Amino acid sequence: MHHTSKGKVRGCDLHEGEWGEVGTVFEFHYVHDGKDNVAKEVVEAVDPDKNLIVFRVIDGDLMKEYKGFGQ
Repeated sequence: MHHTSKGKVRGCDLHEGEWGEVGTVFEFHYVHDGKDNVAKEVVEAVDPDKNLIVFRVIDGDLMKEYKGFGQ
């Protein structure tokens, strides 16, 4: 399992939609094992009452190792 920690996330770019809204597409730039990586994700559900955001990785370096990542 890939974990990111403080200092490992390099940035996050909004591609479509509005921050915090279902359907939003964004891309994380992060470092894993000393290499720069990217994960493109889509927000699938938001529930502020439960402090819950569900997202799914749709493209990027994680998809090279996994068929799916997220719910």
